[in-house]
Amino acid sequence: MTGPIFKIAILFITISNLQLAAQSYHDHAELGKRMKQLASKHPDLVELQSIGESAAGRELWVAKINSGDHPKPAILLVGNVDGRTVVGSKICLAFIEHLVKDDAKTTPASLLKQVSCYVIPSINPDAAESFFQTPLVESAFNACPVDEDNDGRVDEDGVDDLNGDGMITRMCVRDPAGDWIFDSSDSASLRPAKKTKGEKGEYLLYSEGLDNDKDGNINEDGTGGVNINRNFAFRYAPFSTGAGPYPMSAAESKALAAFCFQHPEIALVFSFSPNHNIFKPWPHAEKAPSSSKKRERRRQKPIEKVPEPDHTALAAMGEILGKMLPMTGIPASKSGNGALSEWAYFHYGRWSLSTPAWFVPSVTDSSNEKIERKQKPPLTEYQRISAWLKQNGQPQAVLNWQEIEHPDFPGRQVMIGGIKPFAGINPPADSLPSLFKRYIPVLSRLPDFISKLHIYNDGVKALYAGVYRVSVRVVNNGFLPTHTVLGSRMKWTRKIKLALALSSGQSVIEGRPFYLIDRIDAYGSSRELSWIIKSAKGKRVTLTASNPMVFSTSLVLELK
Repeated sequence: MTGPIFKIAILFITISNLQLAAQSYHDHAELGKRMKQLASKHPDLVELQSIGESAAGRELWVAKINSGDHPKPAILLVGNVDGRTVVGSKICLAFIEHLVKDDAKTTPASLLKQVSCYVIPSINPDAAESFFQTPLVESAFNACPVDEDNDGRVDEDGVDDLNGDGMITRMCVRDPAGDWIFDSSDSASLRPAKKTKGEKGEYLLYSEGLDNDKDGNINEDGTGGVNINRNFAFRYAPFSTGAGPYPMSAAESKALAAFCFQHPEIALVFSFSPNHNIFKPWPHAEKAPSSSKKRERRRQKPIEKVPEPDHTALAAMGEILGKMLPMTGIPASKSGNGALSEWAYFHYGRWSLSTPAWFVPSVTDSSNEKIERKQKPPLTEYQRISAWLKQNGQPQAVLNWQEIEHPDFPGRQVMIGGIKPFAGINPPADSLPSLFKRYIPVLSRLPDFISKLHIYNDGVKALYAGVYRVSVRVVNNGFLPTHTVLGSRMKWTRKIKLALALSSGQSVIEGRPFYLIDRIDAYGSSRELSWIIKSAKGKRVTLTASNPMVFSTSLVLELK
């Protein structure tokens, strides 16, 4: 059968498969397969490489999407920074697919003329893989064995599926020394007891499991690992859970840092992370104290707040992008300890923007009014997630508390229940296409922020016969300064190079063959430079202002 009906059927199946792919999550094998397909189908645009392997040997894929061979600044997009949020990987993949659209008139084509895009959909694939395994358990750790309880053994006391439902949820144990109680307004909801108001706790709260190593603790040394988003060098917190034995100890964080430093053209890093700064900027540094001694003491301390010029720029970008992401119920940004997004700014010296890929929106009632505004006392996080899941067709993700017999707590009440793993941090798969429509315009807007250099002729003046003064201004007409404040202090962040190219018979009497410029602020800020050149009348000189992180430019001047 090869007629029109058969061809229509094949087309319908193909479209259905594409829609199904868009409305489902990918494990590591499927993600890698899809990226290889895109690279194979679009070899002129997509270059795929592995920058290393995870602790479990999974490839860390990065796709370079680029059009043309001329140098240009780049944007780095990183997903799955919090290993539990597989939705970030899907958005990254959708953005790659958007960039390789065949229509030359589309936004992707013009975008790729401006910048290159490096996309790492999953920087923590070991943790992401737990989303696809049984039992289902939330994990932000890679597979590197770690002795978390310092007893000389590794991974000996992990979680256990005690009720056989294929999920690892929460476990509460009745105990007068507990800190948790069931809420009177919602008998299924546990919350911390308000001891300052006279409430007494009734339950201890654990993750579901046993005391496998018989040391009196439950699940204190599970499988893995290192939380990649706690392993970067900025504000690293030694000995904290998931931080790893030392900064950059994880293969994944080490590979990402090495990739960044190997690519000086990266101007901006965008990551999907709980340590976000789009909806609320990071804290900014106070003005420098007047006393010279205070200034000296301040110089000796690590810089942990954003200097004011950069704070203004980051806040402005956040305001623009935040309006493009109409979200409610935005969670507070978590203060990072070893977080990627903060490392990218404070240590790598690049502009860094971050947002959670998804979070549970504000819960509304039948009149579409936000329940959080009406609820007194306010909803707990559990209640908010539970209410949203029930309102949005996922009541099965809110698990009733089930009483069990527990060998470590004989004769005591033990119950298992709570929220289904991942339900409160990744959206339902059928909502992914609408999420892509929200994020792709945001990601496509990023090149507009990058610095744009222009050279303006301030005059060519004949001083004597065959001697000319050439004066120019190097202007940054971009939204951002050419460098971050911290980036301009770092020796591995390249300066702007303004080079003068002469032809045969020309020479410089005064001035340098090239100048190195630290930083030029945004919105028309400039640097003025001049040369005195010996040359025959009518000859030309070429000036080029370049830096890997900015849009570079050239100017040809005739000496007359």
